[in-house]
Amino acid sequence: MKPLPLPSKILFLATKLFGVLLALLFTNTGFAATNHWSGTSCAAPVVGSCDWSAADASSGDNWVELTTPANNGTADIIFLGATALTPHMDRSWNVHSVLFDTTAGAFVCSGGGNTLTIQAGGMANNSLNVQTIGLTGSGSPITLGASQTWSANLANLVIHLSSPVSFNGKDLTIAGVSNVSIFPKIGGSGRLIKNDTGTLFLGQSGAFNTNFTGSVIVNDGTLEIDGSQTIRKASSITLNGGTLVLNRQNSIGSSTTSMIFNGGKLSAIAPNSLVNPSDFFGTLVISNNSSSIDLNTNDTFNASLTFAAGSLAGTGTLTINGWTGVAGQSGTDDKIFVSANPGAALLSAIRFTGFPAGATWLGTGEIVPPAPALVPPTLISPMRLSDTAFQFVISGSAGQSYTIQVSSTFTNWTDVLTTNAPSDIFTVIDSNATNDPAFYRVLANP
Repeated sequence: MKPLPLPSKILFLATKLFGVLLALLFTNTGFAATNHWSGTSCAAPVVGSCDWSAADASSGDNWVELTTPANNGTADIIFLGATALTPHMDRSWNVHSVLFDTTAGAFVCSGGGNTLTIQAGGMANNSLNVQTIGLTGSGSPITLGASQTWSANLANLVIHLSSPVSFNGKDLTIAGVSNVSIFPKIGGSGRLIKNDTGTLFLGQSGAFNTNFTGSVIVNDGTLEIDGSQTIRKASSITLNGGTLVLNRQNSIGSSTTSMIFNGGKLSAIAPNSLVNPSDFFGTLVISNNSSSIDLNTNDTFNASLTFAAGSLAGTGTLTINGWTGVAGQSGTDDKIFVSANPGAALLSAIRFTGFPAGATWLGTGEIVPPAPALVPPTLISPMRLSDTAFQFVISGSAGQSYTIQVSSTFTNWTDVLTTNAPSDIFTVIDSNATNDPAFYRVLANP
């Protein structure tokens, strides 16, 4: 018995439905598509275009899939292999991610000034070679289309000075054990977050930047500022861990950018030995956990770090390493200042290595170790050396100012000497003594 034929109308609908399903299966519109770079059109010995796209029928020859990447934020771009290492993004592009594969040679990606928008997939270098976005005269300005992570996993990742980065209100997390260099200015709001053990070198060509108004968070590794006032308009810098390194004078250079210490380190030891790392900031905030500031005792500069004010916002402590001088007095090398009186609570949370806990705020605004408790001076071991010389020993506190007086009546006293004690115990000689009876006393000066 022959099967009955389907009515033509039903067959047409079934065929149409099958076509729709196929279209949904292969379309790039709703699903991420991966494009692998081949560079066939420009790989040696061929001399051709390294464009992401072209105007002729061979537009897809530079991609393994033989089709240009979708330009709607869904494409995952993968650069691989050791040929055609100079891809050129010949129009503005919106992609989901950019990945340099483990096999990738050292790519230098130009853009002719066209904007590369990257979505949540971010960017990663999984190769053993340095990867660079932008080159002189042909940059690729980068815009964050979503919060994302840039990872330098096995080798460094470089954003050339021709490729400024716009945060666009999104968060950018820098991760990986290798280093990331962002040479140009960064701009917009959002958060710059440093994770993992690698180093982020920021702003070597981005000095005097007023474009970035977001916040900076260092959780791990190192953030090195290589340009003056690179993030001067940042709302705050939070040091949860890792190290913020000042490698230019006035790296931050802002009296409104708060510095929040919550377990990290601020280093005023510039890797460039020719740099004076002096800087100024907004409010010094001690939050929770143990934080520190490293001063340099081995350079030729008397650097100063100046904070507009101080605030204790938690139970943490701040340790100052490398301070030199006499407790209670101005330092002899690098110094720390807080312009407004920070109050006793914050001062009690500060530690100077090698000195008792706490700090003292001098009238100049300088923060120094607290002066030791004053030891009442005593006069001991009197000895007549000659008819006109009388000697005795004073026991007191090194650095303290003392005045020695003499009297024959206990009511009228004459100054013999005012001096700063060279040590806790020191000798005094009165070369104008007489054979008449006299009494000596020692006074501690304010």
